[in-house]
Amino acid sequence: MADSQPARQKSRTRREPGEAQLNRNSPQAANRRINRKTEGVQGAILDAAAKIFAEKGYQRTKLSDISDGLDMHVTALRYHFPTKEMLAEEIVNRVARTNLERLQEALATLGPDASVRDKLSAAITAYMRVTASSIVYIAAHGNIVNQLPDEARAAHYQLLRDFLAIWRSLVGEAAERGELAPGLNPSVATQVILGAVIWSREWYQPERTPPDEIAEQIKATLFGGLLAPR
Repeated sequence: MADSQPARQKSRTRREPGEAQLNRNSPQAANRRINRKTEGVQGAILDAAAKIFAEKGYQRTKLSDISDGLDMHVTALRYHFPTKEMLAEEIVNRVARTNLERLQEALATLGPDASVRDKLSAAITAYMRVTASSIVYIAAHGNIVNQLPDEARAAHYQLLRDFLAIWRSLVGEAAERGELAPGLNPSVATQVILGAVIWSREWYQPERTPPDEIAEQIKATLFGGLLAPR
């Protein structure tokens, strides 16, 4: 997710028959958010939707596909998410928000005298945990983010920029303190760290290896180097 770049093309969102446009800034939209039912129901809807978006893409997915998979009437689904675009927006933002929150929490647990290595270590573990628990959401992200309206897509990419800014700050601090290996470009180093974690979405198998163990392997490779000393 953090390796995504803001899309420049126009949104190609199409509404389903009977799906009314809802201004997300209107009192009606605010009321919908306030009056949503339990987080458990919403979570089930989002999980089911992410799976279908990941498999079928945005245009081929209907709200009825999602509601049918949950044995739920489409009207009940629309109570929580009135439009397909609002559902897609929440899916892409859920992982982005979680990544940002977990990163901030991981760094907040460290003392003021923590080394940059300790900060990067905590950050990598936090990022790997979210990635491992969000594989389906990440797959859905690639299929739907460019279909969001311009305003929603811009807000989403701001979340990603906020996340990236923390990582850049950490690596920049390492360079300033002399903890970054000489000759390394901090910008490149930041992208290498993020890429090492996010690419695990392609091969990670949770039933075989816990995410923390993968995080430790990533840290050993990045901090210690791939090859043994000659």
